Amino acid sequence: MIAVTGPGGFVGRAVMAELAARGLRARVLARDPGRLKLHLNTEIVAGDLADKSALASLCDGADAVIHIAGAIMAVNRDGFFAVNGQGAANVAVAAVGAKVRRFVHVSSLAAREPDLSHYAASKRAGEHLVARAAGGMNWVMIRPPAVYGPGDKATLPLFVQLTRRYALVPGRGQGRISLLHVADLARALVDAALADAPSGTIHEMDDGKSGGYGWDELCAIAGAAEGRCVQPIFVPRAALALPALLADWIASLRGVPFMLSQSKLGELYHPDWVVQGPALPGFSPEFGFARGFAQTLAAYRDQGLLPPRRGAATSRPNSDQETKLP
Repeated sequence: MIAVTGPGGFVGRAVMAELAARGLRARVLARDPGRLKLHLNTEIVAGDLADKSALASLCDGADAVIHIAGAIMAVNRDGFFAVNGQGAANVAVAAVGAKVRRFVHVSSLAAREPDLSHYAASKRAGEHLVARAAGGMNWVMIRPPAVYGPGDKATLPLFVQLTRRYALVPGRGQGRISLLHVADLARALVDAALADAPSGTIHEMDDGKSGGYGWDELCAIAGAAEGRCVQPIFVPRAALALPALLADWIASLRGVPFMLSQSKLGELYHPDWVVQGPALPGFSPEFGFARGFAQTLAAYRDQGLLPPRRGAATSRPNSDQETKLP
């Protein structure tokens, strides 16, 4: 029995599909159970990360917990910390109380740089709080970099830009990032839940591209898939300062957060989002970005989220294409 928080999110849906593919039983925490489309062998516990009774029910009898739920947007700093900090600690406390064998905490590569943003600071706080609450429980933490794949609305704007002749990039020319396909992350999380070791460790993981990707490389991969030259145009931070300020002002008035914020600019313009390890033992990614980009792009177009384009990528790029791209 694997207990899962955040089953309806982008990563959570992939983890649920992986559990179903392996024939594993699951129990999930859901704020709105009626909105979930779940597989067989899945139990639902209604509640959220602040509901200690629901968390106790979630963890009761579970062999492992995969804690995925988190806030990527919030109106203010307190909103991030309530979910990514105290919420994560609440799940760990419930897991300890239920004598769960294994706890997998999904953090973020942003936790490595807590001074950059409220989100990054809250993810680092969550790591500390989970480690403290876990005590002697067997636990492991995973710090994914930028995660993408079919069905992800957060990375859709990036894919939109990478299908254009001139890609507007909110970053710096020298910046480098690591990437990870959601299917590889889901497989790694389930593997980690079923394993006994390592324990008490934090792992950064990516798609196997040493040194990550530069924007020129990403545009070259996108251009090869699209059959055109894609040129990155770097947007200065100052150009987004006013829109971010306005977004924060509107969010404070309406109580509805936006992805763009003044705090988020710190993450967008940080030059080094390359994983440093240690890698999760036994993890071997299946998707490089060339293959993953083509598959994700095809899915966006199948869903009508991107217009069809002559020479667009297919969901099955050949192996030669994969190996020849940067």
